[in-house]
Amino acid sequence: MVNDTCGHAAGDELLCEISDILRKHLRGRGLLARLGGDEFGILLRDCDADEVMALSQALCQSIKRFEFLRGGHNFNVGVSIGVMMIDQHVKSVESVVSCADLACYSAKKAGRNGVELYQDGDQEFTKRTGEISWISRILHALEEKKIVIYYQAITAISNDNDHTHYEVLARLIDEENGVILPNSFMPAATRYDLMNKIDLEIIERTFYALSHDKFGHLPEGCFVSINLSGQSLSNKHFLVTVGKLLRLYEVNPRQVCFEITESAAINNLVLVQQFIAEMKSQGVSFALDDFGTGLSSLSYLKQFSVDYLKIDGRFIRDIVSDSIDRTLVLAINQMAHAMGLRTVAEYVQSKEILDLLTDMDIDYAQGHYINRPTVVVM
Repeated sequence: MVNDTCGHAAGDELLCEISDILRKHLRGRGLLARLGGDEFGILLRDCDADEVMALSQALCQSIKRFEFLRGGHNFNVGVSIGVMMIDQHVKSVESVVSCADLACYSAKKAGRNGVELYQDGDQEFTKRTGEISWISRILHALEEKKIVIYYQAITAISNDNDHTHYEVLARLIDEENGVILPNSFMPAATRYDLMNKIDLEIIERTFYALSHDKFGHLPEGCFVSINLSGQSLSNKHFLVTVGKLLRLYEVNPRQVCFEITESAAINNLVLVQQFIAEMKSQGVSFALDDFGTGLSSLSYLKQFSVDYLKIDGRFIRDIVSDSIDRTLVLAINQMAHAMGLRTVAEYVQSKEILDLLTDMDIDYAQGHYINRPTVVVM
């Protein structure tokens, strides 16, 4: 935030002042190093866990009280500290840093200005070890442009004159495991606040593809939809960044649709409403994704100025055999049409499902029966 608001020089000054705070607390008792970015490492000798935790808590309090003033802005700084005790059982330097990283991420998720001591064998740490391994892979993929976009058709089924639209889907290209689907890496990206970076990468790649006709020539009225995470929607700088990317790539906003979910939007309703209003004023359309899974779907639907309603695939996949699902989908479709919204049925896997949805007057269908995701060749 400091870099974005006041420039990188100010960000460097902040890091220098933080390092001064750390040195004052160490008083020559340990080795201080900058590990990269805004991460520091401290190596202490001949300290037990109580002493380390006390020092860490003192560091947290000092940094919490610290205020960074630049360019008329007052920045409050937070810190998260992970502690790893070193003994004769430690296998390598890499394992020490990895465990400290794991504890640090755990402290960060618990809230700013916290300290977490790594406990070997703790189930929660064991669970997160797998997730932590994804962090470096995701960051490497972002740096090396290894997150690629696929697209899948959203086909009109109740009006032959309507255009086919497309949804952009993210895939991670891994040197060892090939193409990796989002359900493998998105949970870790969400837990450790990487979704904003991923969203912006996908948006920029999509805008580039649109500006260079990588989807083929899209006729008037056809759009490409992009999923947005709750982290992006809750970021007050996100609107400005998306606007800059639209202008940079000279994309027609009417060729863009953003998909949001109820759960992603309700965490910061005001920011989401502002984002939707500003983007719609430029011609961007919106879809409410996974409709029906939230506890308050109907009440929140009235607060989101969306154009399309995507019915969650869990109501679609058994619609042929499950009368309750059929009744729910029919009711959702009728309600959406009464509100002036168009409906999209997800997870269409068979001709029987497609025929039934057509009879129900659903507007669009999406799923493997109609079209499998295809890579966008950049």
